[in-house]
Amino acid sequence: MLPDWSRLAPNRPLDPGDVAYVPRPMDAPRIPDWILTGRSPLLVVGPVGVGKSTELAFAAQALKDSRIACLVPLDRFENMRTLTAEQALLRVAGRLAYVAVRALHLPITPALLDELDMYGVLAGGVAPKVTGMFPVRSERDVGDLAILVIREIARKSTQGRVTLLIDGLEKTPPEPARLVFDALEGLHSEVEIVVVVPWHAAYGPGAETVIVPGEKLVVVPPVEVEGQAGTAGVEFFRNVAARRLRLDEATIAQAPDTFGAPGGVLDTCARLSGGIPRSFLQLLADAVSYARILDGKDWPEPVHVAQAVADQRESFRRLLTPGDDDALRSVDGKDGRNMALEQKLRLLAHGVLLERHEKGQPVMRPHPIVKSLL
Repeated sequence: MLPDWSRLAPNRPLDPGDVAYVPRPMDAPRIPDWILTGRSPLLVVGPVGVGKSTELAFAAQALKDSRIACLVPLDRFENMRTLTAEQALLRVAGRLAYVAVRALHLPITPALLDELDMYGVLAGGVAPKVTGMFPVRSERDVGDLAILVIREIARKSTQGRVTLLIDGLEKTPPEPARLVFDALEGLHSEVEIVVVVPWHAAYGPGAETVIVPGEKLVVVPPVEVEGQAGTAGVEFFRNVAARRLRLDEATIAQAPDTFGAPGGVLDTCARLSGGIPRSFLQLLADAVSYARILDGKDWPEPVHVAQAVADQRESFRRLLTPGDDDALRSVDGKDGRNMALEQKLRLLAHGVLLERHEKGQPVMRPHPIVKSLL
């Protein structure tokens, strides 16, 4: 039986409890470790495609026995470029109520559900069967409504506390993002909060408006895939492919030797991904497409990976502007302070530049495929 290559789905984050999840090779504390020791809020940052959403899903699953751990993927529901603070708070409250009713079977006050339903943030099957029969406080501040929902769910649950894991805000422009963070700050005393933040919240003068004393910045770095230290990282990516594709021994036995052998298709995609899971999955998915379209083959071979790499190289080339080549050469191996802030944020946001951790220190490196352009 051949793999269902559509399962690679490079742009699909995993949901909590997904069997395709593979733990990252890392020694640093993870999101659940910080929460369980009482550290909140946590601000999560990392390169595009590095797996921040997947790590939030893992945290939600790991915390579910001790907390109402609610994953709120704002970018699945809202236009993140036009998101307002009020929309964010309403979506948080609506998602939390949905989890409480559908997953935990908690009896939430019908009037609260009706109010959330009026705003259109309550998923189907959760609103009262006869809407409009309960008085709705339409003049209520949405922040107060969110707090009422949080308090009721915490009070009625066996866990007694709520952890919100909020994803998607890294796609929000600086000014709207600041207003959303200000609104979320009003929930700090009620819940534990883990939120993915954009790069502009981690660097430069804008950082102080988001990262305040008491908040912990958690960096999700690329997986190490180079040299001897990268052996565990390459194995991690091999396991990611096997889990996503549901490869068993019988299926792997059908593959050509160049697919899973050391230095073969999987290893090449891993090393050229720069340690970014989405980049790895995209290279493999593109190689599969080339194998089918050009040669009618069911398994990708090294020549097809080379064609996939050429596509990504061209995509990166189109992102580079005058001055980027020299800046990328100059910052390679440094901590990034010598690069103009606006340029650094742009290159980080597009995955052209990667912030890695080497010997415990942050180091900037161009993506391996970008490096071939310099």
